Amino acid sequence: MSSTKATSNFRRHLQRKHPEVLKEPEATIMPIQSDQTTVDSFMPDPQLKKWKATNSRQVKLTDSIVSFIANDLLPLSIADSTDFRIFF
Repeated sequence: MSSTKATSNFRRHLQRKHPEVLKEPEATIMPIQSDQTTVDSFMPDPQLKKWKATNSRQVKLTDSIVSFIANDLLPLSIADSTDFRIFF
């Protein structure tokens, strides 16, 4: 029977067997690259934007995209895909 506390078990495993991985969490964060795709680049014309960033519908859509990528453990580069841009 497997444990339902997978994250805790994984963290404990890292602490015991691979402590160097958890030494400096900031060191593992990748710096922002100047050529990184921005959300605004998905819109071909700034006048076509329908919602402000604070609009509840926009917030829900953004949260849905983040959940889609994070929950399915997809690479962030999926947002660079032409098909992804067409879908959203």
